[in-house]
Amino acid sequence: MPLRGLIFDMDGTLGDTLYICVEGMRRAAEPIAGRKFSDADIWASFGPSEEGSLPRIAPQDPEKCLRDYLRYYEELHQAVTEPFEGIKELLSDLKKEGFLLALVTGKGRHTLEISMRVMGLNGYFDEIRWGCLHGPCKPEKIKEVVATWGVDPKDVGYVGDVKHDIVSAREAGTLAVSVAWAPEANAVELASGNPDVLCSSVAEFKEWVKKSRQ
Repeated sequence: MPLRGLIFDMDGTLGDTLYICVEGMRRAAEPIAGRKFSDADIWASFGPSEEGSLPRIAPQDPEKCLRDYLRYYEELHQAVTEPFEGIKELLSDLKKEGFLLALVTGKGRHTLEISMRVMGLNGYFDEIRWGCLHGPCKPEKIKEVVATWGVDPKDVGYVGDVKHDIVSAREAGTLAVSVAWAPEANAVELASGNPDVLCSSVAEFKEWVKKSRQ
């Protein structure tokens, strides 16, 4: 069967927002925790949504930390008001061609809504799912979307920029589509995860989609 649906990750896939996540969390957590956090410290807390990860790094006052984080996140986002070049055109073309489109991210609902609004991405996706408090839950969310669509998961691709996205796609039974167009993307590491396809540019991704529809 030809490709029928595409489910996209957000950070590093649709937009160059990874720095905003890390720096916003650092600015919010350091005054409350009373210590410095390296990028590695922040990355280590990822998995749950921000609502789940912030209590781990700033347990002294996680509610204030979340409020401050959302404020910093929106402030920092003013430097990133568009998704990666070509993404809006890609999504528009996919919709016109009849593809089912969804977004599944590990982000929390609040930061996802900020990113969607600031980068003008509202209206492109049929289904949207965000992260969970308890930990990583992308496979479950991907399965939810596929079930809602009522299609074979083998006819759907999950599009992400890190190796864990390949694992999530495999667990959900979809195609694992890796993209390495973000500045932080590691194409070598992605390739080591044996995705079904690895694209280094939006143009290359478009070409793969075209072939997959034939």
